Amino acid sequence: MVEPVLQVRDMAVAGAAVTYNYMGNKQGANMWLPEMKSGTAEAYKNGTSQTELLLQSNPITGIGVTSYHGTTALMQGRYGDFAELVGGVTAGLAMGKAVTQYGGYGVTLKPVALPTGMMRYQTGALGFELQAVRPQQVVSKQNLSTVTEVSQKIAQDKQTFSQWSERHQDIQLAIHKEKQVYNQFAERAKEPSHFQQTLESYRKHQQDIDFKHIEADVRIYENGRGKVQGGHFTRSPDLVITELLEPVGSNGTIKAKVGMRQAEGEPFYLKTNNGAKSTLTPADWSVTRSKLEMSHAFENKTFDGEIWTGQSSGVTFQFNPPNIKIPQWRGYPLYEK
Repeated sequence: MVEPVLQVRDMAVAGAAVTYNYMGNKQGANMWLPEMKSGTAEAYKNGTSQTELLLQSNPITGIGVTSYHGTTALMQGRYGDFAELVGGVTAGLAMGKAVTQYGGYGVTLKPVALPTGMMRYQTGALGFELQAVRPQQVVSKQNLSTVTEVSQKIAQDKQTFSQWSERHQDIQLAIHKEKQVYNQFAERAKEPSHFQQTLESYRKHQQDIDFKHIEADVRIYENGRGKVQGGHFTRSPDLVITELLEPVGSNGTIKAKVGMRQAEGEPFYLKTNNGAKSTLTPADWSVTRSKLEMSHAFENKTFDGEIWTGQSSGVTFQFNPPNIKIPQWRGYPLYEK
């Protein structure tokens, strides 16, 4: 268990010796050659080649070398050597775990202004105090090899976004009033208007567009892996913005990193494709309006030889046609500065 400590000690002493012998020893005195205490040093003194030591220190080839030595020690009945080998590996793993978990902690000097007065130097009165340093909470960017719950971080960023985008909010379009919003659209649709056009487009094309995927497509499997995709309707209750990447676009569109959930009460998970980044509909568009506007853009879409795009209320949507695996059209708003 003491092997990692001895190795650190040897490196410190060796560094000090090199500094003394080649930088501080100017009078021609005898060189300082300290004794190394670690198992690695002992192995070298006992005839282990530098090549083998290098192979053993490499995290890839080291597994093979360690396994060979452990097996040989057991076959030859050298149980003490085997126990020391196991102890060294265990201690190394434990130290690595400790560094991973606590390595971000420490202390730093924080400048503080000192009170001034007749008896003090008046310009630049400054002092320092120790301040604890803790690791910053970071939202994982990895795909969900294990389920990554980021609810606390997302809640903080959601509050930040809410404050930042306050001027874009419309109380009448609150996400918990989708039914009322739809009724408003239906009422307005009685008169010839843009709302009528979007509503008719939605009724005509709602089966053609994969709105479930576009809003929040979250699939978490029993093995802990999952897919979290879509996330293009800002006001969806199953979506939160974790990081704003650009200011609100000229047409209200948003570019941000997002998290999504399967249903109310469940944790949010980071989007697993496109680096968790999404382009989103304007903040004052409810989910219902987003679907109606997107349906209208779908109805007037055009093909330029490479992509399908359509526009509604100043927002351009890009559409991807169905294929063998995906039977419906999918799409997203294009962010414009």
